[in-house]
Formats: sequence, C-alpha cells, structure tokens
Amino acid sequence: MTARPVWAPHLRRCGASGGSCRPSGAEIAPRTSAFGVVDVRVQVRVYGGLERYVPVSFGEAMEVDLPEGATAGDLLTVLGVPEREVFSILVNGRHRTPSDPLEAGDRVALFPPVAGG
Repeated sequence: MTARPVWAPHLRRCGASGGSCRPSGAEIAPRTSAFGVVDVRVQVRVYGGLERYVPVSFGEAMEVDLPEGATAGDLLTVLGVPEREVFSILVNGRHRTPSDPLEAGDRVALFPPVAGG
C-alpha cells in the first residue's frame, strides 16, 4: 500500500462534493495566502494509476495552490508524485517539462508511461 502525503488546505477537490473548478477571473488571479506568500491556483487531473498519490479518482479535478513562480516539477513535489512516474505533463493542452512555470488558472493533466500494443 502506498502512503499518501498529508493533505493541507492548499488542495481542494472539484466537482459535486468539492465545488466547481470553473474559476471566474477573480478566483484565478494570484492572491496572498495566510503565510503572506502570493499563491497561484491550478486545476489538476491525474490518470493511469497516478491517482494513488492524490485524494481524487481517475480524471477527477482538484485545485492546488502553489507559490508564485512554481513549476510543473514543484506541483509534482506538492502532490507527492515521483517525477520518474510521470511521462507526460499537459498544461492547457500543451506538453510541458517539469521546469516550465505554472500560472494562475492553468489546467494540468499528468499521465504515467504506458505500455501495450
């Protein structure tokens, strides 16, 4: 059994039980957190077994708050997803690398390597 990371208020489920993930302009703008850090909220979906690291089901959306200037790799760290288990990172439908920065309102999808024929 894989241990899940400790979840903090910076992670929020979307959908019926967690509210909508369709942000208005005000909701996606950077804001100051309780710690005085400017945060960026992104929407994240995981697929192909990566959901074992997060508190959502396959393809279900969740919102994650990150510090300003955070990268896709930082997002993986916050989620507790090992970078070696992620083959493809899509940000707003485009392939990105772990070193690419994220912006408020980005929609991120994470996919593991797959095999088959």
